[in-house]
Amino acid sequence: MAFGEINAFLSNAIVYGGARPSRFDVQVTIPAIGGVPSLTSVASQIKFSCMSASIPSYKVGVVPVPYFGRYVKVSGDRTWDDWEIQVLVDEDFATRSLFEAWSNSMNALELNTNSMASTQAYKTPWTITQYGQNNNVLRQYNLIGAWPSIIGPIKLDWEATNRIETFSVSVPFDDCVPLFEGTYTTTTSYAANTGQNGTSETTVSTTSGGSGPTSSV
Repeated sequence: MAFGEINAFLSNAIVYGGARPSRFDVQVTIPAIGGVPSLTSVASQIKFSCMSASIPSYKVGVVPVPYFGRYVKVSGDRTWDDWEIQVLVDEDFATRSLFEAWSNSMNALELNTNSMASTQAYKTPWTITQYGQNNNVLRQYNLIGAWPSIIGPIKLDWEATNRIETFSVSVPFDDCVPLFEGTYTTTTSYAANTGQNGTSETTVSTTSGGSGPTSSV
C-alpha cells in the first residue's frame, strides 16, 4: 500500500477521528410506580450504570409480488427488534429494584394484576446519546413507547472475583426517532505524499451543522 493511500484513507474514512462506541449514555424516563423511593435519583443512577447498549437497527419488510413466474420484491412495513441494555449493580440494588418494580406494576407477581392506569402509563420515552471525543453530541435517538419486557438474571459464582454484577434488560418499543443535530467542529492537518521529492501540507477544516459535517480541502 502506498503511503499516499493512507493519507487518502485518513482524509476520507476517519476525518474526525472515528466515532467511539464507549462514548454514550442512556436516559430513561421512569413512570410513576410504587416501590421506588426516589425516581429522579434512580434515573440518574441508570444513566451512569448502563454500561452497554446499541443504536437500534433499522428494518423494513419485504413484500414479494408474483409476476409471470417470478417475484418482484417491494418494500413492506417497518418493524423494530427489541432493544437490550446491560446495567451495573451496586450494593443498594437500586437499578435492579427499579426494573423489578416496573415489571411488577404491569403484572403483579402474586395477584396477576396490572396496577397501571393505562397502556401509556408504563410506556415511556428513552434517549440514546452518542458523544464525540470532545463530549459534543453527535447523534441522539429517542425510543418511543419503551418498557422493560425481560429483566435478565444476575449470575452468581464463587469463582467470579474482581468483577461487578450486571444484568440485561430487553426493551420493546413502538418507534425510534433519530435526532441528527450534532456538532463536528474540528480542524485536522495531515501531510499528503507527493512523491520522492517531498510532501505537501493539506489542511482539512470542518464546520458544525445539524445535517452533518462539511469539509473543504
